[in-house]
Amino acid sequence: MINIFWGLGAGLEYSISQNNALVGGIYYQNGFFDFIRDEGFWAIDNPDKDINDPATYYLKPTEDSRAQVGNLVLRLGILF
Repeated sequence: MINIFWGLGAGLEYSISQNNALVGGIYYQNGFFDFIRDEGFWAIDNPDKDINDPATYYLKPTEDSRAQVGNLVLRLGILF
């Protein structure tokens, strides 16, 4: 599976010496695409079933779901 993401973030860098720095940031990333197939169904017992027709024993509502990937990223570090 391939997905494309968009993101938004902010960060800081604080110099603790000439060669070292502390870095930190928080970022939010979210995927564009739904990665679940909506071709499934589940079976519910049909109260109006015809005992002579097995196809009417269960109701089969279709699935309409959505799933996306979202990340909240916290970044902390020391640069040498």
